[in-house]
Amino acid sequence: MSDRTCTADGCSRKHYARGWCKPHYKREAARQKALSGQRQQLRNLAPAEVIAARIDVTETGCWAWGGARDPKGYGRLMYRGEQYLAHRFSYEASRGPVSEDMTLDHLCRNTSCVNPTHLEVVTRSENSNRRWQSRAA
Repeated sequence: MSDRTCTADGCSRKHYARGWCKPHYKREAARQKALSGQRQQLRNLAPAEVIAARIDVTETGCWAWGGARDPKGYGRLMYRGEQYLAHRFSYEASRGPVSEDMTLDHLCRNTSCVNPTHLEVVTRSENSNRRWQSRAA
């Protein structure tokens, strides 16, 4: 039998599913259900409004993505039939397009953050170097 506990901040209840205890899991399931109902409405919104509808602002100033995430924690979204990385979508909506040969570095080291002020356009090589430097520190 597993002795895992809920991953929600300050909760020590027994793990139920997806890292949460039963009450937190049910709360998240209800939130996801509400978001799925919003998908049709979100299609008609401007990009900045789509971002605002799906973020939670943290104490550190990060805009934590509240929509779907990939296994590495990066936010994903569908907008007008196309799939985007949420942080790139947010950056491009506020600051303009990023060249295909460039990538965005999360200066805050939070992969779910979509705050454009926490993102910097860098080469893939530079992004990789920074990742290894932050692990060594």
